Amino acid sequence: MKKFYAFVAAALMSVSLFAEAPAGLEAALAESYDVQNNVVLCVHFVGDATVCGDVYFVGSFSGWAESFDGCPKFREVNGFAGWYAAQAPFAEGFQGKPIHAKADGSFSWDYQTGDVNAWTQIGENAANITAGYDDEANVAFNAAGSYIYEVSYWKKHKTACTIVPKHNYTIILYAPVCEDTDYAPAVIGDFNGWSEGATMNADFDEDMNLIYTYTINDEEQHSFKFRQAGISDWSNQIQVMDTAGNWSDCGNIELPVVSGDTTLVIDYSSELYKWTLCGAAPLDTTPYPVIFMAELPAGAPAAVEVIGTFDGWSGTALEEIEGVWGVMLLDITAADEFKIREAGTWDNQITQR
Repeated sequence: MKKFYAFVAAALMSVSLFAEAPAGLEAALAESYDVQNNVVLCVHFVGDATVCGDVYFVGSFSGWAESFDGCPKFREVNGFAGWYAAQAPFAEGFQGKPIHAKADGSFSWDYQTGDVNAWTQIGENAANITAGYDDEANVAFNAAGSYIYEVSYWKKHKTACTIVPKHNYTIILYAPVCEDTDYAPAVIGDFNGWSEGATMNADFDEDMNLIYTYTINDEEQHSFKFRQAGISDWSNQIQVMDTAGNWSDCGNIELPVVSGDTTLVIDYSSELYKWTLCGAAPLDTTPYPVIFMAELPAGAPAAVEVIGTFDGWSGTALEEIEGVWGVMLLDITAADEFKIREAGTWDNQITQR
């Protein structure tokens, strides 16, 4: 059986490219925008970063909602052809990025700006730009002001100006062997907004081996993966063993470019694969209000936040009282994961020696 799997590394990288801003651009931004209280992102879209419609500033200030509602639109800077700017109110942990609307004006994560190498800093103010999970960049801003960049391509070099074909993809899964469990796998991905797993259908192949099937209708190069059906978190999904014998979650599977409807066979039945909670009950996913408190190492920065699955990795500020950092009443489940870091940046987080 042909195996489909991907290993995705979200290694942190820094932007090193730097160039001078066009004469008068920063003054024009200061005159047209409130750079004292907002993040004003000015972008020159060049190369493969074709603009053929509306581009919006999406980020933590809009709750990372999969909609352009409440998101400022990038507008061409007066007197500077090809340079677009948008502003949003600055707050601790501010993050945001440009996302191009689809041809019909709707939202898609496919058309966000490209990875770290797509960005060139123009001028003095530098955002903290790090690699995301799937060939995109995460952009964090530590202070209000104007930030000027050139962006040379969109995520995965795709463009909203080209219509991507849709096909019916029939997924056939040979799941990892897991005795004494009565759950079924679900397929989840771009086709349903990663919001709910679609329970797969149990069947048998010609050799009477148990398989699971599901047909999705989606665009080429969209992604999907598997997790246990009936849960709303990632506490039970398929993991793969690397060459050193360590287990990690399987990466996303990309829908291939094909000429028509097709079938994908994913064989995860060997000893290289397992379910996170094979033979165990799922973790309790009921959210409970808790008081979160932590004693941090000496030399903590002035602004600290807890960030995790409970808040969509957007960051929740902690307050320091007599050496103890905390926040009142976070809704956290037993399946949630979290980290503690300096507000707005992964460059300074708590690590274990």
